[in-house]
Amino acid sequence: MPAEATMKEGSPRFVNRLAGANIAAGEVLVIGVQTFVAHSAIANGKMGGVSAGGGVYRMLCAAAYAEGVKVYWDNAANKITTTAGGNQHFGYMAPNGASTGVDTYGNVIHEPNN
Repeated sequence: MPAEATMKEGSPRFVNRLAGANIAAGEVLVIGVQTFVAHSAIANGKMGGVSAGGGVYRMLCAAAYAEGVKVYWDNAANKITTTAGGNQHFGYMAPNGASTGVDTYGNVIHEPNN
């Protein structure tokens, strides 16, 4: 499976996370109401850094979304959506990074809960 989030640019803010299961590089984690992105694999039972925001990521989007649109992480479908209900805020579509249609990739600014 391809990475859920691939770093494009920016300055991510990292926090440590103790993995309760194996975490793949590029995996989006939902912990409480917050979204995080693992930049490298973290083995079960090990501590590793995950991004709490600040980066721009290339991600699969459920539909065409314009620049600046507020987006959410759909943890069941493993993609970005504009549907808030049942999903966690991830950030905003980046300038020059809009998705162009159903199940296409776009660049997303990771700024959860802003």
